Amino acid sequence: MAREQIDKTKAGALPVVLIVDDDLGYLERLQRALRDFFSVYTTTSGVEAIHLIKALPKVNVLVVNEDLPRMKGTELLRFLKEIFKSSDAIIKILLTESTSNGTTIDLASYGRIDCCLAKPSDPGVLRRKISFLIAQRSREKRSSMRVTLDDSRDIRIEMGLLGEAKLVNISENGMFLRTLSPSPEGSDVPLTVELPDGRQYALNGRIVRQDADEGGMAIEFRSLDDASRLSLLQFMSDHVAIRDLAELKLRYPFLKTDEMVLFTDSVKIESLIREALARKAEVAAVPANSGNPEILTFRDVRAPEACVLAGEKLDVKYKTSDLLFVSFQIGYATYNFETMISRIAPDGEAMVCLYPRVMFYSEKRAERRITPAGDLQVEIPLPSPFDRKVRGRITDISPNGMSFVANGEMPVLLKGTPLETLSVLDGDQVLWQETGEVRHVARAAEEGEGPGLKYGVQFGISRMSIQSVHAPDPDFARRGEDQRDRAAFPAAGQAPPDFVQASLMAPHVIRLENRRGEEIVGLLNTALPLDDKPVPVVVVPPAFGKTKETLFGLALTLVMNFRALGEPLAVVRYDGIRRKGESHKDPEASEPPYETLNSSTSQGAEDLRAVIDWLQVSPKIKASSIILVTFSLAALEARVVLRDPVCQQHVQYWVSCMGALEFRHMMNRINCGLDLLEQYQLGINLDVYPILGNYIRHVPYASDIIVNGVGTLEQAREDMGRIGLPVTWIYGQHDKWIRPEFIRDVMSVQADAPRDIISVPIGHTARTSREALRMFGTITSLIHRYLHGSMIQPLVPSRKDMEIMRRAEKDRLPPRDLKNKRGYWRRYLIGEGNLIGFDIMAMADEYQQLMRDQMRALDLRAGDRLLDLGGGTGNFVEHVLRDLGEIPIDVTIADLVPDAMKQARTKLRDRIGREEERDRVNLLALDLEMNRYLAIRRFLDGEIGAFEEMADKVENLNLESARKIQEDYSPRLHRILRGEKITQDHEDWLKTRFELQEFRIISDFNAATRYVRR
Repeated sequence: MAREQIDKTKAGALPVVLIVDDDLGYLERLQRALRDFFSVYTTTSGVEAIHLIKALPKVNVLVVNEDLPRMKGTELLRFLKEIFKSSDAIIKILLTESTSNGTTIDLASYGRIDCCLAKPSDPGVLRRKISFLIAQRSREKRSSMRVTLDDSRDIRIEMGLLGEAKLVNISENGMFLRTLSPSPEGSDVPLTVELPDGRQYALNGRIVRQDADEGGMAIEFRSLDDASRLSLLQFMSDHVAIRDLAELKLRYPFLKTDEMVLFTDSVKIESLIREALARKAEVAAVPANSGNPEILTFRDVRAPEACVLAGEKLDVKYKTSDLLFVSFQIGYATYNFETMISRIAPDGEAMVCLYPRVMFYSEKRAERRITPAGDLQVEIPLPSPFDRKVRGRITDISPNGMSFVANGEMPVLLKGTPLETLSVLDGDQVLWQETGEVRHVARAAEEGEGPGLKYGVQFGISRMSIQSVHAPDPDFARRGEDQRDRAAFPAAGQAPPDFVQASLMAPHVIRLENRRGEEIVGLLNTALPLDDKPVPVVVVPPAFGKTKETLFGLALTLVMNFRALGEPLAVVRYDGIRRKGESHKDPEASEPPYETLNSSTSQGAEDLRAVIDWLQVSPKIKASSIILVTFSLAALEARVVLRDPVCQQHVQYWVSCMGALEFRHMMNRINCGLDLLEQYQLGINLDVYPILGNYIRHVPYASDIIVNGVGTLEQAREDMGRIGLPVTWIYGQHDKWIRPEFIRDVMSVQADAPRDIISVPIGHTARTSREALRMFGTITSLIHRYLHGSMIQPLVPSRKDMEIMRRAEKDRLPPRDLKNKRGYWRRYLIGEGNLIGFDIMAMADEYQQLMRDQMRALDLRAGDRLLDLGGGTGNFVEHVLRDLGEIPIDVTIADLVPDAMKQARTKLRDRIGREEERDRVNLLALDLEMNRYLAIRRFLDGEIGAFEEMADKVENLNLESARKIQEDYSPRLHRILRGEKITQDHEDWLKTRFELQEFRIISDFNAATRYVRR
């Protein structure tokens, strides 16, 4: 019934109201009561309501009964929020059995519910509520900004013979006035507008609305030249602009203004916005009294009138006159300003905002600096040939640094200038002396600083030379550890062959607990068999979002090379707690993609400490030395651990590979300029936020970064000066996330141990196995240099051994439990109960865009033939029909789920009118399941020569068992595997030669071959 109504709609004639209720009698009464005022559609089904919203050009109001039989009203609203970006544009009324009328709910999962209303018996109550909400929404969506004035005496309004009027609010197009002399609607009135600065405007207006409730009238400007309009806009901008941090805090209570600095330099403000425009920097826009940002970009700058922000569905998310707090980053600083929305484009993709008069920024210093109570001075002696002293007044100071303004005509200190000594003075008395380095140089611009240059100095920094080394490239021509190459490694004889094979095929699992009793699961690889003698241990923490298995190639490269040299080495890899992998996870964050939801730097550091502590007491392995190898963000966790003098005593060498020096800048590069720490420090909560596809909770994660002191370069310098063990930093020449100059800066800080850096020709992550093996070879050579004093040309593991180890580590992990695959895919495509299935995706704006992109890429025309493999329920062909207006000459849709083909047939039959066009569509339910006996037939026919090769061709036959059977192959076993009946004598023989697992595999394989050969 509802679908038939669509064709009868008079588009745009009346507001469209969709009512969803399972009471047919109630629906009929509502339709009779509302049809003279609205275009009314009704349905008893939540699923049908979704289809209607998709099919109708526009729905203004959605009335939903909460107690629907198959899908609750709130569930329907949740579906709408998930699949329609424009769902917030619909006024939503939820009918309940409750008596709490008129409540507005704004929940993240449901979107905005404009009104919760006890289900009225009188349809007139609902009609009046709908009319009120439509009028309210219309006022909210005014075409231009309107500014309400708290004290209308700021502006004087004269209305000719009608006398003076009181101004309530004003926009660039009109104003609302209160007057004692009312005039009829449509009347023209002369207006004189006098602004507080004395400027006057004479213009004509027309009364467009009388408002008895407000006791006034709305007047539209009829003659306002561009110059006067701009002047009014500037006045409104000045009126709403924040002038100090106290006012900012008042409007945005969630913001943390303690560290903010305000500036009003119009040239600087314009240059910053234009630079953000040129860089296409991300802009976080937060509505007043809300902490939820929308990520936008600048589209245009019209100084001093307006700036234009761009995004999607802005007409749904915002309205004119909304106040916004805007935040964007340039370089290493984040700038913020408040604005008001002046206009929103009809397509919702841009909005014009008032141009900012003031901007704020928060300083990135690790330690909060204070303004000294007295007149503290700094004195810096300069070496020859200057032989002078630079003096200046200290403007702020902290335990780690200070700022000062230099006195008079002094030599200029450049950024990076080392300061061998500086004295902090109170008058002529030296309070203390420091070493340091100039980190910032700028012209003094803040109030009270006076003329001159302002310097920022970090205490405690002195520099040392660092070595840039080159490790020998791996020998790709001769891959080691393969059986046929073992003669090339005479020392390898110290490792028994069965140990070498077992080290590849049988991963050695280690389990330990942290102080809270939470389990850490790891893997142990060794170059030689373990005994009572201590061995060097390489500890490899997990990179963010990765598991221990991803670095099997590093472990294999290390142990293979040391084994070839007859030298002991052990490698420990482990999964982090509350991260991906086998270690402990919280129940609410144990499944993809939320495994990292509760992760933190503190947890990563605690995991590393637990592993280091375990190595001191483990009965399995005794560590003669510990070498730490970290990747990417794990370097931050290593810094936290290595600050501890006890941990420094246990760790002897650190290799950081593509390591993050600090969190802030790296995340800015990853997130296209969005400063996650700045958002937190400002008080803006990004809630659940993805980092490289891994979800975190923004506030706890960012606060943990700050607490641990790994957010800034300043903190990195301090840490590297205190870490008294050798450090090598490997970085990628094409890594756009880590800046090489930052590495040289941090690594050159004076420390009690050597530092060196190595560049490799890759990005942040290796794109190919060759790049990865080159990097693993470099790490191997560095570790050998540390342990034995010389670089080696590392050998690369054979492809065969790498595949064996990869498969062995993969096979030990439990597979995904999917008992009924056919049922799963049927539910996925068709749905079940109140679940819609895959068609829910077809209603989403993103999916519709995907369909359009596919059409454009195919350049499909009516005369073409179309084959849609994996066609599901026919959504793409349905889109083709809608886009082309006709069916192509021949269409074949194929899928593996028969019921999906039935649904596609029904869907397309309704779309295709003529019978001859329906005949052009073929639907095929395919079965591509491979015959499970095919691999056995190939084995019997001699196409597969070695039983080991069956491991990836027969279900549940793992590589370890296949190799054990292959190694004990004999003519008798050959006959059994080819189907010779297993007698009691055969069974006794098999049980004496194979373990139970392999015996069962041989028995099952024998039964399968007998079945194939019958």
